[in-house]
This record gives sequence, C-alpha cells and structure tokens, in this order.
Amino acid sequence: MIKEGNEGLVHHYAVYGCHGGFTENDFHGGVKCFATWEMYTKCQKFHMITVWAVGLQAFYLPPHVGIPIGGNDSPNIFLLEVAYDNPQNIKGRQDSSGVNLYYTDKLRKYDSGLVSVGVDINDWQIVPPKQKDWISTGYCMHQCTESMFKSSSLPEGGIKVFATFMHIHSAGHANTNRS
Repeated sequence: MIKEGNEGLVHHYAVYGCHGGFTENDFHGGVKCFATWEMYTKCQKFHMITVWAVGLQAFYLPPHVGIPIGGNDSPNIFLLEVAYDNPQNIKGRQDSSGVNLYYTDKLRKYDSGLVSVGVDINDWQIVPPKQKDWISTGYCMHQCTESMFKSSSLPEGGIKVFATFMHIHSAGHANTNRS
C-alpha cells in the first residue's frame, strides 16, 4: 500500500521472520533508520517472508497456499524493511506506506517460501567508472539447488515455482532471466 504521491519514493519492502531474543524495549519508539543490521544481529536466525519492489503490482498467494506462522519453529518477530529512493533529494518527504499481511487460522494445503538465487550485492562486485555497459551474471546450477532441497525438510515432490521476481537498482537498466 503505497501512499498516494510517494510512488517514486518507496523503492522496496522486505518482510523478514526473525527468531530472536527481543524485549519490548527493543521497539520502544520505533527503530532508527539504518538500524536494520542491528535488528538482524539480534535474530538467532531469520528468513525473508515476502518482498515487493517498484514496478510490481500487489502480490497475493494462490488461495491454497499460505505462509506458515504460529508453530513452534515459527518466527516470534517480523521485521519490515522499507527502502526509499530520493535521487532529487526532495526535503520534507513523509511516508505512511505499508504492507498488509492477512492471517487465517484455516490451514492451507501448501506452505509458501522464498528461494533467493542470483548475484548478491557484495564488496567485490564493482562496476568501473564511466562504463557504457557492464554485465553481471549469476549462475544457479541445478546441482546446487538439488543438494539444498534434498537436505531440507521438503516432501519428496519438491517445490512448485508460482512466481518470480527480478530486481535491479538505479544503476541497472535491464535484466533477463534465462533457463
């Protein structure tokens, strides 16, 4: 839910599930900007629940699919990361955009999850200055995903992909997905 007029300001959302030792004082008065990493370090483990980025429409899971929460191994805290883009450095902008997550006590037939593949942002991925074009390629070999899934608690049937999401920032001007 992007606040009207802020469509160009809100760049992306990420909702993380966190298993951590938090107290109420950790959230008193909100969390400071750029304090996200401090919150991650308090998580004993965390994983991405859902994402949205500029250019995408609202995302809804299929009606027979849900994100499992509330079990013994479920997160006890959810963190919402909001990234903004203000290249014109407009002063005084305020935002009350948000995300709706709907809860039901009716168990869905299938659980949903996210798998991230590709090239992560890191210190060694540097584009030299004044390059007209620069290609950054990520490979996801089937041996890697097969090994990961075999060592997981997934049922023998494996996974079914029902959505994909590609994302680049302002330095990027095109991306492709090839099988």
